[in-house]
Amino acid sequence: MEIRRAAFLPAAAASLVLGFNIPKLIDDGIIDKEGTPKQNQRFQFAPAMPIMSTSDFVWTRFQSVRMRKLIFDLMVQNNKAVKSADWLICNSTYDLEPGAFTLAPEIVPIGPLLASTRIENSAGHFWTEDSDCLKWLDQQPPYSVIYVAFGSFTVFNKPQFQELALALELTNRPFLWVIRPDFTNRVTDAFPEGFLDRVSTRGKLIGWALQQKVLNHPSTACFLSHCGWNSTIESVSNGVPILCWPYFADQFINQSYICDIWKVGLQFELDTSETKTREEIKNKIDQLLGDNTYKERALHLKKLMMSSENQKVESGSRRADLVRQIIYVCAKSSACRRSTVAQIRRTSVVSQMICDRAKSGAHRRSRRSGAPPDDMHSCSSGALPDDMREHRSVPRSTRVQIQCWICA
Repeated sequence: MEIRRAAFLPAAAASLVLGFNIPKLIDDGIIDKEGTPKQNQRFQFAPAMPIMSTSDFVWTRFQSVRMRKLIFDLMVQNNKAVKSADWLICNSTYDLEPGAFTLAPEIVPIGPLLASTRIENSAGHFWTEDSDCLKWLDQQPPYSVIYVAFGSFTVFNKPQFQELALALELTNRPFLWVIRPDFTNRVTDAFPEGFLDRVSTRGKLIGWALQQKVLNHPSTACFLSHCGWNSTIESVSNGVPILCWPYFADQFINQSYICDIWKVGLQFELDTSETKTREEIKNKIDQLLGDNTYKERALHLKKLMMSSENQKVESGSRRADLVRQIIYVCAKSSACRRSTVAQIRRTSVVSQMICDRAKSGAHRRSRRSGAPPDDMHSCSSGALPDDMREHRSVPRSTRVQIQCWICA
């Protein structure tokens, strides 16, 4: 069936530009046909693009050779699948990634997609959120708290975990630290001896946070982050400086945006040491919070982000307009009208719903009739909204297939 497709990228547009340039990287002799770097070098695709290292490509940052090959092959396959889509949308803005959108003008930015702009609650969470941390933040001085969170997948060994804990103690600053149950491979005695007692008056440890609200809180001073794209978007949208600690995949591309392009954060020095010491971590935090220019740049970037969000509202919402266009064009296809893949319920939050469903995992291997290929992920849903009845040619039974391209 000739079903119209919209491919959604939840990562930075720069990640997709990297994927698009894989054939050129091979032709230029930078990588071989298996994705293995032939030489160690750093480069930019364009002046406003992240500075990329061959050792930091999305696929080269996996420890397993088998996993590196799988991710590389997935990106090559996704290039073909994405190019077959009628629309290519991305959780970003022109102000954040002008270089990427110049190189790939076919990508349409619909960001920032934030929890604060959702009409409905998220479909679910990996862990139970701790709302008490907001009350704790209320009791802290303005611009004083170090927020520490490493996303859903980062895992620390015991020595590194203890160095981070001791670094937070050395700062003598209040801190909010998100520690998932599996953060230390379920080691129960990971904390340094006496640490919890020594920091009990200024440290708050939780299992999962209402991150958008934490970053928006006036007490939050900086974010020690793994640099996942969602965390990066949320941080810059709230004007919070970032200390980067990337783990794998596209997080190193995001780190370059933060430190080299936007200049709203710091990264650790490049060295051969596998374990970052407490002194190094403490010094980076002091440097980030001791130089007000990082905060000033972060607030300026926030202003640009909010300007982009306001422009969407004033123009009737770019997201809503895009989905109207998708449904209108899609309705012209009788095959599309017969499709039962997905419905659109609220045009203003379709993109966010896609992102939420992408996290659920349930959609990832859909085998329903008309489902997309294995290298794409089918998302999204609901009934045609009342504000679209103006399109008389669009039946209420119209269905649209929206796909989610997940690179990491």
